[in-house]
Amino acid sequence: MDKFAPSSWRSPRRSFTTAALGTAFLGLALGGGCGLDSAATDLTACVTGQPCASVGGAGGTPVGVGGGGPGTGGTVGGAGGTGPGVGGTFPTSGGATGVGGSAGGGSGGVVAGTGGAVVEPCTDIPPPDDIHDWDGATCLMWTTEASTNPCPEEWFAEYCDESCGRCEATGSGGGSGSGGSSSGGASGTGGGSSGSGGSLGNDNPWGNVTGGQNGWASRYWDCCKQSCGWSANAGGNPVNNCGGNGDNIIGDDDASACPSGSSTTCNSFAPWAYSDVVSFGFAATHAGSGTACGTCYQIQFTGSGHSGNDPGSQALSGKVMIVMAANIGGDVSGDGQLDLLIPGGGIGAANGTGALGYGCDSVWGISSPDDPVLGADYGGLRAGCGGDLNAVKTCMSQKCEALFGSRGLDELYDGCMWYTNWFEAADNPNFTYKTIQCPAELNQVAGR
Repeated sequence: MDKFAPSSWRSPRRSFTTAALGTAFLGLALGGGCGLDSAATDLTACVTGQPCASVGGAGGTPVGVGGGGPGTGGTVGGAGGTGPGVGGTFPTSGGATGVGGSAGGGSGGVVAGTGGAVVEPCTDIPPPDDIHDWDGATCLMWTTEASTNPCPEEWFAEYCDESCGRCEATGSGGGSGSGGSSSGGASGTGGGSSGSGGSLGNDNPWGNVTGGQNGWASRYWDCCKQSCGWSANAGGNPVNNCGGNGDNIIGDDDASACPSGSSTTCNSFAPWAYSDVVSFGFAATHAGSGTACGTCYQIQFTGSGHSGNDPGSQALSGKVMIVMAANIGGDVSGDGQLDLLIPGGGIGAANGTGALGYGCDSVWGISSPDDPVLGADYGGLRAGCGGDLNAVKTCMSQKCEALFGSRGLDELYDGCMWYTNWFEAADNPNFTYKTIQCPAELNQVAGR
């Protein structure tokens, strides 16, 4: 898998029905917390081998997002087909929607626009400290504070691409493809091959959240087995559990990697974008909320932050996530908090000091929970990034590469970059929410 392919491209699926608004909810803390089995009532009930949930990190521009949107219909009339628009590059170029046949017209316009290829995103990774004498220097420091600009030098050719001007992270996309008519036209062509900032489109089949309740989102990823991965906790319908590096599904009776078992959070649980305005993901909820494993929520971000109105939370305004409860967090609050599963979100209470122990050693090969590459226990990688939104995103991109990209953990890298770009690196954003019927996308990934 190309680690730079957006995880939103897993499959172009949709078709869901919104259920009635539920009153039960979740809680998602600056850390997930200990998953509780039928006899457990608090964090102290979590012991080795028993159902134990993940714990989380507290909540806290972009490269472009590529690919054309779906083809749109021609005129009304017969039985023409449509095809998806193809075009634009990720993340630096991209075409608009291809225009295809009809939704019921003519006898066949098909196909969509075609366009640019998928490329790697523009990154800004500084050279490692072991090859120079300026420890801790960032790309910005190298290109603005060094006595001579190292960008033209051969040894610096693989570093600081964006700061050195070798690529551009943002811009505007290529042109749109054109397609068949209502009477059966030929393939459309088009799509920019070198524009920047391509779009996934603004498709939102769920609409806006109206009449919902208030909540807020924190984040975590501690590598532990999800509480809803135990069959007894999930009414006999557990979410998937994984072993190894988080990429192979194993049985629901295997003990959690936190602290010493083999069962971990599946890498596929990392969030991904459905469109520019809708994403999917998983979360930990409040232990006392009455929320059942597998319950799904539609949340819409308000543009404000639970921990202050950071620019990321403001930029996230109006976007929607559809999330499934996969974990029960003993340290998730009951005020509408959802602890989103986000790679690099922080290991929370699974930091080696409590009953949960530490589990990412077996999955990522990072032996110590105190390794700085993991970021802060609560807040994760985002907690160490400051400045304006562009500076935070540049910092996050570098940390995503250091923790996941450099280890070939492609799905986790994609999820980390999703947080950086689609989620606007927001720090504990507020939202309104309601319960909905779980979409096929989440059920498929969860294995339910």
